[in-house]
Amino acid sequence: DKSDEKIAKKRNYNIDFLLIHLRDTLHSLRDDETWFQEIIRRIKDLLKTALNITPGILSITGVTLPNDNCSILSMLTQVRQSLSFKYPVASYYVDWRIMLIIQHNLFIWSESSEKIISKKFGELVLMEYIWSFLEREWINITNKSILDSQTKFDEVSNKVIKALKNTGSFLNDLSGNEPIALPHTLWFGILDLAQNLIQRSSRIATYGLCYYLAIESLNKAPSSFIQFKSIELLLHLYNIDNKMFSMIEIDFDQYIQKLSENNLVDSSEKFQILLKFVKDKYLEDLKILNDNIGKEKKGKGKEKNSNQNSYIMKEQKSNSNILDAIADEMTCPISKEPIDQLCILKCQHLLSLSNLKMLKQKICPQCRKKIDDNDIRYLPQTSIYNNLYSKFSNFGYISPTIEIENSGQMQYDSDDSDNSENYKKTTSNISKYYKRNK
Repeated sequence: DKSDEKIAKKRNYNIDFLLIHLRDTLHSLRDDETWFQEIIRRIKDLLKTALNITPGILSITGVTLPNDNCSILSMLTQVRQSLSFKYPVASYYVDWRIMLIIQHNLFIWSESSEKIISKKFGELVLMEYIWSFLEREWINITNKSILDSQTKFDEVSNKVIKALKNTGSFLNDLSGNEPIALPHTLWFGILDLAQNLIQRSSRIATYGLCYYLAIESLNKAPSSFIQFKSIELLLHLYNIDNKMFSMIEIDFDQYIQKLSENNLVDSSEKFQILLKFVKDKYLEDLKILNDNIGKEKKGKGKEKNSNQNSYIMKEQKSNSNILDAIADEMTCPISKEPIDQLCILKCQHLLSLSNLKMLKQKICPQCRKKIDDNDIRYLPQTSIYNNLYSKFSNFGYISPTIEIENSGQMQYDSDDSDNSENYKKTTSNISKYYKRNK
């Protein structure tokens, strides 16, 4: 028992996840209904339509414009429900495979020579889908206490470990019932995709969005499984820029205090052990990575290596605020506020979907170039917007809500001069632009 406890305290859950993923991939490939090829085709077509990569979705001739019903989860749910499997697959696996397909297509479209979409657009879209899936995971544990699933996780984890260690059992599972998986495997996998995106990106907004989803995941973590991955993601961000993400150490201290305040002293101690283990493991990983990079440099001279994030970030303005960066990439130039439904024009400027519909002349408000409907890319940011709304509001990126009475007149507290000024400034920006476009 003590030996098992020692292993649990120093357990690399990445290995568990990788083995489960490998097992379920092999399992899915046995299905002779070619569902694998079918799901790839459907997701690719769905993405092309949703993002307007297939021209026409924003046609002014009467084609229905994207709306909340075009949310990725609602569309993917329809795709998921239409699929059938000859052999049972783990409950998490289909959604996980869908996310891998989405990521693959976005990377291909943004990095290919054709540049079907920009890299920035690809990252923004992928982040929205990551937040959408995690939001659903968080909803499933609403009103549950901290580390509510730890006991269940430990029980299932022991069964999974034994099954993975037993080659015979592993193979038998392929022809039996639904394969057993660790609780919240999809949650872990989505965080892993976010970590993978961080390694490829050099954009502050992407780092910031990953920071907020990692902190949210840590605070909501139902077990050490999610704690582990959240810690790993946060440490990666800290390594990229320890000044910008200096608050991460404070976040860890606050989480430890939170566990203690909820009478989870034992869990607090276990978390501190887990935190030290993940930190030590991460330092070892960095050492191996740096050694490999050093060998590549010797063989390839001054050729740039693929892991340039550390010094790319140093070139950014030191006073950049991650929320500033996120808000800036979600802000419509007309309303001057972050918006949940955006469009990226061919000139790469942003415009809210609602303001795009209201334009009398299809001209970019920033560069004045003509807007062609077929060149517009739809950018849903609903999940990100909803989850960060309170932060946007608290820091003044979003004006206080202004109620509209039946008469249609805007009402606000006459004593609140700040609210009044915010409203006047916003309406002034909008009216000025539309006057120019009459």
